Amino acid sequence: MKNEMLTIARIKADLAKLVAAAPTLKHANGAGRIFELYLVMRLARALKQTGWNVEPLDYKGNAITAGGVYVQRGGAPTGIFPSIAPNGPSSIRIWRNVRDNAFEILNGVQFMGRSTALHEIDIALVPAKIAIALRAGATEDYPLGRPKVSIECKDVGTAGSADEMRSVVARMYDLTILDVHQKYLFGGTLPSGSIFAGAPSGPWTANGKGSRTFLGENESSLCALVRRGGITAGAYQMTGLFHVHTYTKVDRGTQAVLDFVQETTAWIDSNL
Repeated sequence: MKNEMLTIARIKADLAKLVAAAPTLKHANGAGRIFELYLVMRLARALKQTGWNVEPLDYKGNAITAGGVYVQRGGAPTGIFPSIAPNGPSSIRIWRNVRDNAFEILNGVQFMGRSTALHEIDIALVPAKIAIALRAGATEDYPLGRPKVSIECKDVGTAGSADEMRSVVARMYDLTILDVHQKYLFGGTLPSGSIFAGAPSGPWTANGKGSRTFLGENESSLCALVRRGGITAGAYQMTGLFHVHTYTKVDRGTQAVLDFVQETTAWIDSNL
């Protein structure tokens, strides 16, 4: 039994090293951030046209009123800052019918995975309760686990490689927390220091039917790769099995951006 426990511990350590060693994608800045903001705003506008309530928020989580300023996140990715920190980035709150069931669209936020590694997600959709609770903390903190919607944005004209797609898949793998992980990795409860530790069970701890398998989580959440350029054949071969919705040649005024916005809006409308 002791040897078995040692073996499991070594496997966990090796897996954590493998995830941490996945190809690192440079954080977006300048034009890259503009590309992300463009997609966020197109998505928010489409949701509003579909009947969702859409509300831009300041860094404290308060609605931005007429004449207010929407602050775009810049530079290196971070977690969610507490509301006492000045001049933090804005976000967008959306809800369909019940305000208490609202979600927030976050840009450039780092999420914590099972390995405790941090992974930036360019555009993420999380329950608003998570963002509210993290803002109420005293220090910068990180959502734990896989958001219901994860979008990787690449404002790059060259074709995306297989390594780029592997990085996306590895990130989603580490962020996926199954029922069994809560028992064996976290001792039955999720770690302190995150909203999940004291929160009631909800869609952010397990996305529903996929709570027992990685495939199920891939199917019950939305992961998308949106690129200004194309992708290689090797990268494309991974999209089906891992359920990565891929949009290429995405630019202002293209059919590809319309496809991304319409299909993502339809998924959110049907699944949240």
